Amino acid sequence: MSFLSNIRKATPRVIKDAYWKVDRLRRVLSEYQTHHEASRMVRQNAHFHRGQKFFVDLGFNKGTVSAHMAQNLGDDFNIIGFEVNELLFKHRAEALMARYPNVDLHFKAASDHNGTVEFYEEGPRKGPFVAEGTTIVDGLRTQSRAEKPQNIKSFDFSEWLKDLHEQQTISKFGYKISPYIAVKMDIEGAEYDVLEKVISDGHHPLISDLIVEFHANAFDMDKREEMLEREDNIRQALNSKGIRFLEWV
Repeated sequence: MSFLSNIRKATPRVIKDAYWKVDRLRRVLSEYQTHHEASRMVRQNAHFHRGQKFFVDLGFNKGTVSAHMAQNLGDDFNIIGFEVNELLFKHRAEALMARYPNVDLHFKAASDHNGTVEFYEEGPRKGPFVAEGTTIVDGLRTQSRAEKPQNIKSFDFSEWLKDLHEQQTISKFGYKISPYIAVKMDIEGAEYDVLEKVISDGHHPLISDLIVEFHANAFDMDKREEMLEREDNIRQALNSKGIRFLEWV
């Protein structure tokens, strides 16, 4: 086989590898920019707040956002996170909590009810694991349909939010000061049920800042239109109460 033939055969692979590396770098830079924008928004909005401060990370995954917030928001913020895939992220969570005393991570599913939910793995299988996404919502295009769902405890986030607000409201000089609660929500399609329950209960004004990723495009085509309509209704409800929110992708 000639030298030129080897080059011709290798070129598509080289181009593909280069494209993957560039795309990976683009996503890393975009992720860093998004995290920086979110932490700057939270830090600025909470700067003059004299009550308790919380950053709630729903779907902490590898703990990247929780770690970024612990580094950038300061010790006066309490970082509380929830994730469903304990098998994949337990060691990362333990390391993060050991490094940052103000970080508290739990393996439960944020939901619209207390009890137990099934969660599905997402993405291509890599050895004994499926790529890092997990969802408690059936019908996403990316979930691994060959796998049986697993069970995990769920909690009603709306009720949890109300309890946190009540328990962390403090009195100073005869005035009650509510806690500042920023919520990051990246829960792979479950954000619709969770936010609709929060809004239905009238608890959305308890959220000081919301950072949310909507996943309508991850649903099968027959459900995507419905999810986009639900997104619009959620945005309108948040805007009607003047709740600051940042959408990221």
